Amino acid sequence: MWKITKEKVHVVVRDNARNMAKATSEFGVPSLPCMAHTLQLAVSGGALSQRNIADALAVGRRVVGHFKHSPLACSRFEDIQKELSMPVKKLQQDAPTRWNSTYYMMQSLMEQKRALSAYAADYELPATLNATQWGILEKMTNLLEPFEQLTKDISSAEATAADVIPAVMSLTRLLAKTDESDKDDPTQEDWNPAPKKARNKSLQDMYQEILAENDIIKQATAGDETASQVHAYLGEVTILKKECPLKYWKSNQMRFPALARVARKYLTAPCTSVDSERLFSAVSNVIDEKRNQTSTNGL
Repeated sequence: MWKITKEKVHVVVRDNARNMAKATSEFGVPSLPCMAHTLQLAVSGGALSQRNIADALAVGRRVVGHFKHSPLACSRFEDIQKELSMPVKKLQQDAPTRWNSTYYMMQSLMEQKRALSAYAADYELPATLNATQWGILEKMTNLLEPFEQLTKDISSAEATAADVIPAVMSLTRLLAKTDESDKDDPTQEDWNPAPKKARNKSLQDMYQEILAENDIIKQATAGDETASQVHAYLGEVTILKKECPLKYWKSNQMRFPALARVARKYLTAPCTSVDSERLFSAVSNVIDEKRNQTSTNGL
């Protein structure tokens, strides 16, 4: 259809389905898994599938569904929000193929916890969250916040494979700090769900920490007289996270010709299939907000 020869394809970005991996392998082209889909599998198949978390989410869905299907309940809820001087907001329903929609649902439930408690005191709900389940939702909302930020970052049109390693390193470091500061067991009734200090850290904070550590290493090796391109490149000041790595390589290809060729080949591919979805979707105008996280079940 597009008459693109195999020789012009240096990599194909695909989801994690086995048939897609097999297809690209049999076609004889290298491939990369979509990072957004990888996050979908990690969050949905890992954290959100845990029994106590799944049970809390099931109760939350029943609460949200009650207001979605009852105009009267929705009206009463809005009246309570006004009485409490809270912004009038509707609870968000999640979709099974988009983990971030579950994050938004938990976030909306936490924001409306006070109003929901007041509503339950006067009116009937199909289910209510107990103290432990509220704690689980709070903890999961805090835990998934950096995942949501990362999803938005890698789903931009400018994101490339060059963003993957720094992003994963920053996320891994943030999660490790969180784990060190929070060893409580969420299955216990006396579990304290309050966010620890590490929760105030962000992906950007972790990225800056890594840069600072790298700068110390560079200073320690500054006297090395090895004149290879690799050593010279590693001695460079790291560009800001918001800057485009491709522009860096274009400007420095004469200084590092061998490295520039490698970067051009391996780092120019997008790190997600979001752009492809944008191109072929009939709802491309809402893809950033509604489809920056999908699973193969929704395709």
